[in-house]
Amino acid sequence: MDLKYDLKHVVESMKGKLADSEGRASEWESIAVFKEQELSEQKKKVAELEESLKQEKAKTAGPVPQENKKEGEDK
Repeated sequence: MDLKYDLKHVVESMKGKLADSEGRASEWESIAVFKEQELSEQKKKVAELEESLKQEKAKTAGPVPQENKKEGEDK
């Protein structure tokens, strides 16, 4: 009789621990999904900023001033 009670107690205890573990795993999974979404958004922002930087560089890159050439011709 004691053995049967002990086994039931062990099984119930293990079920409780399993349920707790599943709950924690679910919480961690939710956190991981949220962090992946944040990371994806940050990567998109970085890509947008890099593209914007390239466009700004292209706008500001123009012909090199010819002042040095003119000064050399005067001499």
